[in-house]
Amino acid sequence: AFEQSKEDFTFYIRTYADLQRLSKAVNSNEAIFGTTKLYADASYIVVNDILKDDDEDPLTPIGNETYPFTGKFDGQGFAISNLEISGVDYVGLFGKTLNATVQNVHIGDNPNTPEIEEGGTITGAGNFTGSLIGYAQNTMVSNITNSANVSGKSYTGGVIGYVMGYGLDKVQENLNTGEPQNCYYNITNSGSVTASASNLGGIYGMAQHITIKKTLNTGSVSNTSSDIYNVGGLAGILHRTSIYESANTANIKADKAYYVGGLAGEVILYSTNVIENSFNSGNITATTNVGGLIET
Repeated sequence: AFEQSKEDFTFYIRTYADLQRLSKAVNSNEAIFGTTKLYADASYIVVNDILKDDDEDPLTPIGNETYPFTGKFDGQGFAISNLEISGVDYVGLFGKTLNATVQNVHIGDNPNTPEIEEGGTITGAGNFTGSLIGYAQNTMVSNITNSANVSGKSYTGGVIGYVMGYGLDKVQENLNTGEPQNCYYNITNSGSVTASASNLGGIYGMAQHITIKKTLNTGSVSNTSSDIYNVGGLAGILHRTSIYESANTANIKADKAYYVGGLAGEVILYSTNVIENSFNSGNITATTNVGGLIET
């Protein structure tokens, strides 16, 4: 069982085995002993760095299409290193999240020991692959770094494969109030990101109805098959999503790909998106429909 804090329904994550137990509990829709409260809806606090040993089994993503993670997960700035995660759809540390909060997590190299490379690999054979979350819906995400290498098929991002926010009205409310709701901020990816199908980005495969702020991609972005669409340094595709104080400095190699941009590949409903104080300095190699910042 998890070590429980004095607060109701708050648990400590100390070991890789705890992450495995959390995955099993959430994916089986398990209730906390003696209650009707689900483990998926509880709060979790990481209390130290976690390193997966090479002889330990790969991690099954926490949450899936049927039973998403709906709670709170605070990494407290600790690193979760040498992760090995694979699957078909909904692949990441969290497979699918709904109305959740995930914050203060380092995936891969430990910032406290930069001389040691402990990145990890995240591999999806289908839709929705990211190092942190495969598919995030109405989820608050902040203060994240990733150095694990990510590869997927469709909707592949260095951090999140597909993110769906609360709606444009909430985005505007967030900008006016400064509240973090619906604003994905202080997120960095340095791992390589590759995909064999459309909607590929250094941070997000697709971002819809959110605000992106203080986000940086330094990990290379490339496709592994021809005739794919929507490749970007930050996001493959944006829909009613704005970008502030963010950048891509990585090279984008999108051979035989269409709609390729330094920040975003394709932008839907362009008039509802804002890009301010953001730039691309990476080199772009692509076939057609190429833009330095965006291609619409």
